[in-house]
Amino acid sequence: MDGIIEGLGRGLLHLLRWLIIDIVIDIFIYSVGYGTLKVVSGGKYPTSKQDNKTLCLASGVFMLALMIAVIVFFNTK
Repeated sequence: MDGIIEGLGRGLLHLLRWLIIDIVIDIFIYSVGYGTLKVVSGGKYPTSKQDNKTLCLASGVFMLALMIAVIVFFNTK
């Protein structure tokens, strides 16, 4: 009986972890990257006709890393 409860708990925690990671990556980082590309290109890129998910995610990760680096740089002085 303990094995069944333990298995259900692990499954539930695995599902919760997957949902949190998916939400953070697909909503937050994608939005940061999408906004960054829109600002840098003056609103012309990315267009709605293209599938730019990878580019938006990459620019989002880069922008978040840059923001963290700037915060660390100015807080060490």
